[in-house]
Amino acid sequence: MLETLLLQGKNENTLLPRVLRIIAQQGKQIETLTCEVQKNRQLINIEITLQDKGDLALTAKLLQRLVAVETVASEKVKQTRAM
Repeated sequence: MLETLLLQGKNENTLLPRVLRIIAQQGKQIETLTCEVQKNRQLINIEITLQDKGDLALTAKLLQRLVAVETVASEKVKQTRAM
């Protein structure tokens, strides 16, 4: 099963490397990564789909502690495999 993290934060050049470092330190494997800057260029939306390994709530809690992150949400995604 896959899980998706949705983050919104300040559009700073150090935000994405810090987010990726935390995910790597938690031993998570990234399936997809999408970033979108809002029209006002002040905020960035990051969507990360991860393999479901371990406690995603802990990863989300660590990401919320980052200064530039404003919101973190997670959702489970059913994984479909082609046969």
